[in-house]
Amino acid sequence: MNHIGPVLHVFIWRGIVFNDYFDAERDALNKANRPIPKGLVSKNQAFALGAFCFSLGIYLSFFVNQFSSILAVGICCTAFLYDAVGKQFDYFSPFLMGACRGLNLLLGMSAFPASLQYAELAMIPFLFIIGVTVIGQKEHLGRNRASIIVGSILYLSALVYFMYSLIQFEGNWWAALIFLGLWLAMLLPPTYKAWKTQRPLFVQKAVKYAVLSLILLNAGLVAAFGNSWFALLLLPLLPITLGVAKVFRVT
Repeated sequence: MNHIGPVLHVFIWRGIVFNDYFDAERDALNKANRPIPKGLVSKNQAFALGAFCFSLGIYLSFFVNQFSSILAVGICCTAFLYDAVGKQFDYFSPFLMGACRGLNLLLGMSAFPASLQYAELAMIPFLFIIGVTVIGQKEHLGRNRASIIVGSILYLSALVYFMYSLIQFEGNWWAALIFLGLWLAMLLPPTYKAWKTQRPLFVQKAVKYAVLSLILLNAGLVAAFGNSWFALLLLPLLPITLGVAKVFRVT
């Protein structure tokens, strides 16, 4: 069980590295401050690091339990497929990214097998991340009002599924509503501004704050179906990530 944290962190690193590896040519045109276009690291070095993280994450997952190792392989394969070929298909890639997020939640839950009774909660981040990915697909171009509308509908679907789960599992409504309110307060204003202006800068900000708002959404899940005090422990991550996001690109 103690290995689940390192597994999740290694998978995040792996995803970042392979994302930059497969996007190197496109980033050279649109995001020249990325490490590979800037010449800080070569493509071969990036691939080697990604493969190492891939292998290390799967290896560590075997120390948790068998189901965790199955999920770990699934996450690696899904994320690699997204980075390697999924981005070339606008209607396919959001589902792959959503699957990665849903599987990540299940991987964390797998460290505590009793929590898997709530496994269908993985639908919430699955729907939400599909929405984020739809909006972010052509963020550098702007003029994607239709994508913002579709993404917003998926945000709403994630919220509705959250409410449905509160009823089904008799969750803590008051605690959940507090965190959901914070989540929506962070999510909706930049999304509306992106829809209104359709300018690339504001679309990128909408995607950025949507990604960062996952902290509040996760805290809401913990508060609703776990322990509210543990949910509060997640909140300090928000200012930290906001600070890091000023230095490193989130989208």
